[in-house]
Amino acid sequence: MRKLKLCGYDLNGLVDRVAKNWTFTAGGDTLIGGENLSQPIVAPSIVRLLGDRKPIWVGGAQASFAPHGRGGGWGDIGKVENRMLVREVLADQGADRDQLAACMSGLASGARFSVVSIDEHDAAIEQLQERLISAIAKARLGRPLLVWRSVLVVLGQLLDAGEAFAPKDKMKVGVISHNASGLSLQTLILRSTNLETGPEFAPERRQNAELVATSQGYEGLLKRAQAKFERKIDLSSEQCAQFEAQLKLALHGRSDEVLTRNSRGAFVHIPAFDCSTEQKPIEGDVFGKLDGCDIVLFETLSEGSTRKFLFEDIQRRLSLPLILTKPEVVARGALEAARRLSNGYPVYFDFLPTISTIVLKDFSAKNFDLVNADETLPAGRIYRSKSPAKFAMQPGQSSISIYLKKQMIDRPRKAKIDIGAGADEIVPVGLSVEQAPAAGRAKLIVESPSLSRQFFIDWDSAEELSQTWDELLEELSEGSASIPKRLVLPSSMDLWNGIDGNEGIAEIVTREALKKSPDWKTLAKAFARSYKRAYPISSEGEIPKEVDDDVLRSLDDLTDRALVDVMDRLEARRPGENETLQFLTWQFKRVDPKLTSALLQILHERNSKGRHITVRYPGSWVLFYQGVGRTCSDTTREQEAINVMLHNSTAPWNWRHQTAALAFILSRSDTAPMHLSQTEVSFLTSKALEEFSEQLGSNYTKFNYAPFLLGGLIRWRLKSPYAFMLGSDPLAEKVQAAILKTIADLQRLSRNSWEEKAKAERYTRVLEGLLDELNGVSSNPDLLLDLFNLKDSS
Repeated sequence: MRKLKLCGYDLNGLVDRVAKNWTFTAGGDTLIGGENLSQPIVAPSIVRLLGDRKPIWVGGAQASFAPHGRGGGWGDIGKVENRMLVREVLADQGADRDQLAACMSGLASGARFSVVSIDEHDAAIEQLQERLISAIAKARLGRPLLVWRSVLVVLGQLLDAGEAFAPKDKMKVGVISHNASGLSLQTLILRSTNLETGPEFAPERRQNAELVATSQGYEGLLKRAQAKFERKIDLSSEQCAQFEAQLKLALHGRSDEVLTRNSRGAFVHIPAFDCSTEQKPIEGDVFGKLDGCDIVLFETLSEGSTRKFLFEDIQRRLSLPLILTKPEVVARGALEAARRLSNGYPVYFDFLPTISTIVLKDFSAKNFDLVNADETLPAGRIYRSKSPAKFAMQPGQSSISIYLKKQMIDRPRKAKIDIGAGADEIVPVGLSVEQAPAAGRAKLIVESPSLSRQFFIDWDSAEELSQTWDELLEELSEGSASIPKRLVLPSSMDLWNGIDGNEGIAEIVTREALKKSPDWKTLAKAFARSYKRAYPISSEGEIPKEVDDDVLRSLDDLTDRALVDVMDRLEARRPGENETLQFLTWQFKRVDPKLTSALLQILHERNSKGRHITVRYPGSWVLFYQGVGRTCSDTTREQEAINVMLHNSTAPWNWRHQTAALAFILSRSDTAPMHLSQTEVSFLTSKALEEFSEQLGSNYTKFNYAPFLLGGLIRWRLKSPYAFMLGSDPLAEKVQAAILKTIADLQRLSRNSWEEKAKAERYTRVLEGLLDELNGVSSNPDLLLDLFNLKDSS
């Protein structure tokens, strides 16, 4: 089997190291195998060589010894722009990819698998990950893998496992990593995997490290070291030697004297310093995160007295077994990770930072996690959301706004996706996440099968919001669109008993049931009568419980006889009077559903001239259509009614026919609006708005049902939550314009008789209620009841 070159990089910008599995013989041959550690490079930098075509950046040991950028005494190559510190390149998000590639290739190049260390505390860690992956590709350093520093510490220590560190399955290992700001604390769980060569342990990372800010961080140590020197360090100056001396003083507790040259070419002496007796302990009780660990590993780039002082200080504070790892532990761990990667063995297991969005559920805004917080996966494996967040774009909508929150980032963001021309129907849209551990920013993918397009959200380009996530959820929930309350016409016992001395329905029913030929006209008028906006039988088909059982039996008898009469006539396609039909339809849902189906069959057969052999008088069509609206009692009949009136009839549209019937069906049912498609909603809206327009300048005698239909259509929010919502649905703007124009026109009636003024005020009041619904606010809980009572019924 061919041996592959493997390399592990400890790239930190203070003391860089590399571990690789090859070396070169004196004759230039390559020997692959074993472990070859480079010498540490303190204050690593890269230098610029002026090539024939474009500058070339070189790093590693060559850059450390090169005169480039070291001052004017070296001529043009000594100019400051010819040298950059690696720590600057790592921190500068705008640094050229060639510069970052040189930081690694100068240490080693030519590997088939390369692993690079990354810190956990960097605020822009995802951007750095992406830059590193891109730079590795540029430098052709082989297949890359970025691994957290704490993980590499454990992998490196596993190579020296023994009595002090005896790994076992589910062992909890704490890692203290020295960093720029102080210390980072991480806990990892060892997971055992049985391989052909025996058991192998891989760390599992389940949370982000905890950053402990302290003056003993690298930056704090460096700041104290710089105070020792007469000249303050200026990283944009030519005093590279001085900075190297300062960094050695910070990390080792002492520095060597250095002779260098200034910008004028004169030699400058930098004296040696020793601050080993000036070390300061770590502030506060900061190691609580490590409670419960079986063992703790401490990793630091420091040497000498600084390293010894920090270890002893931590050891005094920590009542757990503590191991001071070797300075090269990270580089060795990276090489071990490269070995595992090349063999297909688990390197480590990682969680993914939670990314959340907001979806609408049960008419309120809900948090939706795109990444399962409990899931861990092997390094290098790509994760994709198992259940995408689902949204719906309204017809005509050309963009969609998506709210996002990332773990450890305080403020949520709002991304706007433009899809171009809006569709005619509701467009389902899904949002999912695609990400691999420590591989840069997650891909936020928006896709819709119906659009056959895919969009990517750029987190950095998204608008940062001032609200917290909880505040945003509350705000969006409050902004959810209202839904007009379902219309239920109540029943009235007063009508059964009689009002103002008039004969009650109970008496009429009892008398007429005894007759061979009941007075159907009287019965029809009695059941169509309302009192205080209530009817003898509710629109749900319910009769007041106080009605006597004998009266109910008489009503059932009359109902059966009327149904036989109507069904015989309709099935025989025989014209006749309609009193029995009117009597039945005012019983609403109490009537047998087969009557509704029979009426719908007649409507289906009605020709383009509005005629049918069964219907003798043109005015009778009002009863047939509105009778369907009143008696429609189940979802099957609702669907049939919508199909017949919108698709399966050539009859002309009429405000007292289709408008009235569909207004009633949509207003009194929670299932009827669900049957409508966007095309059907748009068509019905256009019909209602036509009737609005036709009444402008009139006495509004044909305006009873158009507002009622709009009220029923707004209940389509049961299916499409932001339908008819201003700012979300283009139809809402058209409806708003029509209503405002009508309200303005109604002021004309207010100047006429008091009857006309009262009508104008009544119409204006319900129209204003519709305007509130367009803004997602229900200001009138009885809006549909008020709209129903604008009508004239047959």
